[in-house]
Amino acid sequence: MKLRRIASKIYRKFEYLIKRCVSSLIRALTLKSNKSITLTFDADSAVDGTGAQLQRLISVYALARYFGFKYEHTEIKQVSVHPLDPFQTKELYSQYLKELNAFIRFSRVEELSSFGLKSQSYTIEFWSFMMLLLKNSFSSKSKKFSVLEPYPVTEFSPSALLSIRDECELIRHNSNGFKKPYIALHYRQGVGGFVLYPGQNISRETPLVEFEEVIESILSEAPDRSLISLVVLTDAPTSVTYYEPPQDQQHLWVGTPGYFEGKMTIQPLDFEYLTRKFNVHIEVIRGGNPLVAIEVMAKSDYLLMGKSSLSYVGALLNKSGKVYSPRDFWHRPLPGWRKF
Repeated sequence: MKLRRIASKIYRKFEYLIKRCVSSLIRALTLKSNKSITLTFDADSAVDGTGAQLQRLISVYALARYFGFKYEHTEIKQVSVHPLDPFQTKELYSQYLKELNAFIRFSRVEELSSFGLKSQSYTIEFWSFMMLLLKNSFSSKSKKFSVLEPYPVTEFSPSALLSIRDECELIRHNSNGFKKPYIALHYRQGVGGFVLYPGQNISRETPLVEFEEVIESILSEAPDRSLISLVVLTDAPTSVTYYEPPQDQQHLWVGTPGYFEGKMTIQPLDFEYLTRKFNVHIEVIRGGNPLVAIEVMAKSDYLLMGKSSLSYVGALLNKSGKVYSPRDFWHRPLPGWRKF
């Protein structure tokens, strides 16, 4: 098993270097001809939580900007409802979708918008995408692609996301003020117990002890730890919780851990001992509006990410704080982020 892990690490590093070089080269060769291609977000196919939907949307925009495509904006049409989300009724859900679509503004949308072309759904795979760009350089025919998962390319083109960070304006300015400087810790638990979700071979939950090591490291460098506050953002409840998803979203949870006969069982988690362990002011936010959580992460001085798209979006929008990413997170960290 140890040899397999080592071999896997070597392979991933080699794959990253090769694909990064290839994507940079193809971009340089096709940048001018790529203007005949329009990208848009495949909102009809995307069903996921707030973080995953925003990460997809931002990444499609980044892919378009990086490779010189035109970009046509498509709003998020649906989002999955989680146990501690505040929008559990149809009316609140509808209001939240409007708030979600007004959360981030892309500064170059108007300039890049292109309408009139019929969109075709396109599944991105790295090598076939690169071949598409090369073939397109010999054709001036306009095309429009609706993309759901841009990651097979953006994961190997870190400049794509880095280059558009200043073009993503955070519209919300309503999060609670916290004592500065503050550490934002996003603890993504799910149902608890470090369970594996379908299609994954590692748990999405990160052991709390790994976060503690990073907190200790941050505090050891602080001139006065009493000046730093800790904000924990989590989906873990205070007691065992039984949750019944909305009827029209039941199918999204079938086959997932903790789900049985229409209900989910979610384990609790206590964070109060962190106050005693580190002698810092701590505030725990359990659930609530996911957009508030993203804003808190985006404005933090130190961000400890969970293995979650919500964390990833918060980190992407955080332009001045120090970001720490789990070492075994499936999304590659951007340059400047620290692994733990």
